[in-house]
Amino acid sequence: MFTRLPVVVATVLFVSAPRVHAQVPGAVQVLPVDLETPRLDKHYGPFCSGDRAYSMVPLGATGKGRRDIGIIHYLDGSKPAVVKELNLPFMKLHDTFNAMFVHQGRPCVVHDSWDAETGVVKLYLQRYATETFEADGPPQLIGEAQFSHRYIEPELKLTVRSSPDGEYLLLHFDHAGNNGFKVALCWVLNAEFEVAWSNRFKLPVFAQGSRTAVTVTDDAQVLLAVVGVTITDELTTHDEEGKEEVKGFSAALSNTSFSAYRMRGEVFETWNGHLPGGRQFLDGSLCANGAGVFFTGLLPVQEGKKALNWAMLRLDDQFHPSGIIAEGATPDLEVGGFRNTQLCAAGDGSMLFVVGGDKLLSNAFAPDGTLRWSTTTSWGWFVPQLVPYGNSIIGGVDLSPQDLDAIKAGKPMKETFDKRPFMLIWDDTGAITYSPLIPFSHPVKKGSYYNTMRPSFHGLGACRAYVDWDNERRPSLYRVPLE
Repeated sequence: MFTRLPVVVATVLFVSAPRVHAQVPGAVQVLPVDLETPRLDKHYGPFCSGDRAYSMVPLGATGKGRRDIGIIHYLDGSKPAVVKELNLPFMKLHDTFNAMFVHQGRPCVVHDSWDAETGVVKLYLQRYATETFEADGPPQLIGEAQFSHRYIEPELKLTVRSSPDGEYLLLHFDHAGNNGFKVALCWVLNAEFEVAWSNRFKLPVFAQGSRTAVTVTDDAQVLLAVVGVTITDELTTHDEEGKEEVKGFSAALSNTSFSAYRMRGEVFETWNGHLPGGRQFLDGSLCANGAGVFFTGLLPVQEGKKALNWAMLRLDDQFHPSGIIAEGATPDLEVGGFRNTQLCAAGDGSMLFVVGGDKLLSNAFAPDGTLRWSTTTSWGWFVPQLVPYGNSIIGGVDLSPQDLDAIKAGKPMKETFDKRPFMLIWDDTGAITYSPLIPFSHPVKKGSYYNTMRPSFHGLGACRAYVDWDNERRPSLYRVPLE
């Protein structure tokens, strides 16, 4: 039964004069790498672990083979970088590389093999030595997936997520489809690199055009948030073999909405994003802390109207909403006028929710989901990436001098090309401090974004520093200590 809790209506604070630090948190340190190629079209990492960071660079493939290298970067600059050939397997017309990451301090690569006759793809995990990037034993078979023997994507890229405590690692592939239905493939590894569980889940969502966000919890649950077209009886038919399939044309013309899923082993629990009374969330994000699984999202105030409210609620043990804990208006965001949402939990269980659009909405919550503050400020269409930082949450985003001027003036931002990474810090009232991590006096490539291939700002929390490729003198690294 849905028990409605007392609703806290937010008081919205407009912040029009952000604080911008004149100095970066620390001096910019350049960590050189002796690499033959002056240009890196693709790279993965760097991934921080202790006093080192690891990365991988594919140097290209010919009709007879491929060349990939792994790099160990010593973040204190005490030793030169280690560069090692990785010798990944080669297949014609198929990229065998899937993902690179660090688990339990060990650099790893997942690669695959594809049987064109059967459509079976086998995933292998290769661990490497932490000081040499030498292969540590033979590849470990993680599992396999069945694809059509007639077609397979040239690249099967896995999404990799670690649990907050680092004990579990999720390998997630959600770009598969089955007769138009979206399919999620999950492999969860424990601290010993064993597969704790794996499964394949058919989602009641039209695969085409859907968008997902996935996390793994400290108890090995996978939480999946999906924005897409929900498949109803009216949108399905049956193929020649009698199997249910989606009416693709009809589904493509349908409206998207939010749905959520919790998976672990054979457990597959769903919530369709509906509240009693017919209210339907359009978008939202999930996260878990010690108190449970929480959701914050956007839903129309009234059906058929553009005005939106945000709402925070908790999902019970059956993955059903137990009641709205807090709800408030979004006066500068409306249907069709917002982008991705994010909900992130800090080490103490407190949470921060952000959504971008014509304005940036930021909401802070206590560990039980009650509202602490809600603010909006001028942003445009750039959504910061939230990163746990101890008992706080910080954000990372690329900004230009023109972006900062627009934020100060309360005006929408326009597309610019001299962007640098910034760290965002919210204080106890919701006011934001914008700290440039790479000063504008430091040279970078002009006429382009600072680094459009940066995977994340997660190094901010992992090693208390900003670590990324030097965009001016690649393949060297920047390192900027935060403390």
